[in-house]
Amino acid sequence: MKRMSGLFKQVVVFGALFSLLSIGFSTVSWAAQSAPRTEESSMQKVTRTVNVNTADINELITLPGIGQKTAEKIIAQRQSSGPFKTTGDLLKVKGIGEKNLKKIADLISFE
Repeated sequence: MKRMSGLFKQVVVFGALFSLLSIGFSTVSWAAQSAPRTEESSMQKVTRTVNVNTADINELITLPGIGQKTAEKIIAQRQSSGPFKTTGDLLKVKGIGEKNLKKIADLISFE
């Protein structure tokens, strides 16, 4: 009988450990799936030109080198100064320099 109770204890302990490990792994898996996406992971490749005068934040962040904050600055500049007319107008936006402008020049439109 003592041997049976010892075996029973081992089975219970093993079952408890297995349950805890299962819960731990499923929690990690769930957390990875529900984690917020970063700009890089949510960025989609641009397949058409983006009109910088009408685009919302989600459209602007599809452009290479344009993140959430820069997209917000583009929209703020557009609202305060009116529509952009040339690529050079985008240089007025803090966070967009010559290097970034070259990356997006062929991917943007103004009409």
